[in-house]
Amino acid sequence: MSVVIPALIRLSDSVENRLRQLREARALSQADLAGQAGITRQAVYAIEGGDYLPTTGVALRLAVRVRLLRDRRSIEEEVTVAGCDPSIFLAGEYLRRRQGAATVVGWTMGSGAALQALLHGQVHAAGVHVVDDKTGEHNLSFLRRHLRKGAYTVVTFAAWEQGLLMAPGNPKGIRTVADVSRKGVTLMNREEGAGARLLLDRQLAAAGIKPAQVSGYRRLASSHLEVARQIAEGQADVGVGIRSAATLLGLSFVSLQEERYDLVMPTTYLSTHPGLSMLLDTMTTRAFRKEIDSLGGYDVREMGMRRTLRGPERSGR
Repeated sequence: MSVVIPALIRLSDSVENRLRQLREARALSQADLAGQAGITRQAVYAIEGGDYLPTTGVALRLAVRVRLLRDRRSIEEEVTVAGCDPSIFLAGEYLRRRQGAATVVGWTMGSGAALQALLHGQVHAAGVHVVDDKTGEHNLSFLRRHLRKGAYTVVTFAAWEQGLLMAPGNPKGIRTVADVSRKGVTLMNREEGAGARLLLDRQLAAAGIKPAQVSGYRRLASSHLEVARQIAEGQADVGVGIRSAATLLGLSFVSLQEERYDLVMPTTYLSTHPGLSMLLDTMTTRAFRKEIDSLGGYDVREMGMRRTLRGPERSGR
């Protein structure tokens, strides 16, 4: 089966987006506007670039005039997920076909930025894949360090392999992370805080290689698919990403570690957001698991498994 997954969900051409013009007219930087609105600078950047349609709450904090182009119920049932797994777009298509109402809007970013977007109330769920280098625990140690006060539900989406992506046939003969520092090899990197970046930095440090020794270390892509696309187009020789992205674009792949990709959300959303409940119910069905499994590179045996975490209790004294 051939599946095409878009790298980004673009704003509809019928939506007039004048945020950049209005911000610049008031001599505000993206950081200034983000600080005043209580959102991240990445959110402002994504909205201005047409990569993210803000939720009603975010739009109101930006003081943006909003005209609804669809009925309110369908908008309220949308699930906004920040993360770097390309198959979340397939989840949205699946819900549209099966439910006829709720859909999933993906906002592409790394694990660290995704969690910050969740904590700022910009999305309903954040996708994370961070392996603790000391304990080997997937995601939970990372989440315990960064969650705020309150209860959170962590739902497994899939397990996958993350590793080195190279051009078909691996013409540069890249076998380990140490090889990315060789002369004539150009890297396509991810942003700071992304799971792929954390894995790369950890293995470079273990090999005694400094970032300055790696050509292309400061060249950043926004997602696994973008890393794969840059390599497929000959703009880079290697990058760290997931096997499914390599499979989709016919790239060579060397596995570095297995990871679990989890979705984290405030537990209160499970009873207040109908679309999110529909998504999680869908993840437990055999048909949906089969659809994700058909992409290749995903292990869906634990899909839908839930864990509960509590953010740190902070004393008011």
